[in-house]
Amino acid sequence: MPLRPSRSSAAIVIVVLAGLVFDLKLRLWEHEKRVIEYDVHGYYGFLPALFILDDIRLEKSDYKMGDDYYWFWVNTTPDGRHFIKYPVGMAFLYAPFFFAGHAIALLTDAPATGFSPPYKVMLQLAGLVYLVLGLLLTRATLRRLGFTEHVVALALLALGLGTNVFAYATQSGTMPHVHGFFLVAAFMLMCLRWWEHGTWRNTLLLGAILGMLVLVRPTNAVVLLFLPLVGIARPADVPTRIDSIIQRLPQLLAMALAALLVWLPQSLYWWTVLGTPIFYSYQDEGFFFGHPHLLDGLFGFRKGWLLYTPMMAFAVAGLFAMRGRERPLLLGIAAVLVIHTYITLSWWCWWYGGSFGQRAMIEIYALLAIPLAAAIRWLLARPFAVRATGLTVGACLVLLNLFQTYQVELGVLHYDAMTGPAYVKQFGRLTPAPGWEELLDYPDYEKARATGKE
Repeated sequence: MPLRPSRSSAAIVIVVLAGLVFDLKLRLWEHEKRVIEYDVHGYYGFLPALFILDDIRLEKSDYKMGDDYYWFWVNTTPDGRHFIKYPVGMAFLYAPFFFAGHAIALLTDAPATGFSPPYKVMLQLAGLVYLVLGLLLTRATLRRLGFTEHVVALALLALGLGTNVFAYATQSGTMPHVHGFFLVAAFMLMCLRWWEHGTWRNTLLLGAILGMLVLVRPTNAVVLLFLPLVGIARPADVPTRIDSIIQRLPQLLAMALAALLVWLPQSLYWWTVLGTPIFYSYQDEGFFFGHPHLLDGLFGFRKGWLLYTPMMAFAVAGLFAMRGRERPLLLGIAAVLVIHTYITLSWWCWWYGGSFGQRAMIEIYALLAIPLAAAIRWLLARPFAVRATGLTVGACLVLLNLFQTYQVELGVLHYDAMTGPAYVKQFGRLTPAPGWEELLDYPDYEKARATGKE
């Protein structure tokens, strides 16, 4: 009798096929200024600079291609030294796909520069690969917590197709967020394994994952809060957890050492190009913790997280539905959600430039998959009318997310200047409505950089 794929496997296949269809529809690798674009120049530039151009200091040329397209985004110190401000972590995650693209370029007539179509195709594919890996790891955690296969499948579909992680695995798949989603999913699963079986292998692996998380985006360090809070379901659990932490101090020190070793390439890069192992590369960019844009960042039309990714409202509500084996994870998930949101929306550019929704929230979607699954489980236990209504709403949110992802690509949802009237005027459209651009509100980047208010 042939084996049938599980429902959750089918769900992941559906997400992947949808992503492939979307990528093939857009074919962004055929456009000179797409795929390797905007921030990706900085995340990716280490690889061609080191392995193709032998110019990690970026001293030989400005590497201009075309009229206004540069291979590298370069910052310069007052004494004239060039450096890339972005951390080097993404270069490690890109590397297998970069080398595959380089091999294809060498075997064909494509320019082996690091920026021709073979490289772009492979980098675009990487977004889907890391999405699949993240979903597989998330599935492993949900199964570990005892969720049924039906619930797990629906949670993966809701996550993969109903949130902006889909956009950042396809249309913007070279940005670091789906990669961060994968790493947080790995970190979450390894945390559970470490508390159950604190072997030295698990210890070092967990430290390496944490180090890579920070090396991709330093603000990802907030997920470390999840580790000590796992297992605290009530106040009486706190002394037991403190005792456990004290007993594992040698392993925690080894974990920190593993994380620091993973971080070492960043210090080596700064030492090589700037002569110092520690450097704040973002210079005049920073956080404004005194006035975070919480309401705008969660509900506003410019980049409201729950406005453009309403599926995550189910995950937030699902915090109140967590019970049984997942209940001891509630405090850790809630703490990471609150603090990550606060830090994210305190950044000077709280809308994060041109993007679909709040892209910086994607990293913690693996953690939020647990309350999302809890919400789905609660819904499936309701009477038929409630269950049918909830599933219909969920399906509509999936369609809305896919449609709006396409709208952003077409430019009929503006990447950073949306307002309520503009959103209403463009809702459901694939072409610009007459006069809609007059309703846009463009942010003042220089003012925001200086004051945190645009």
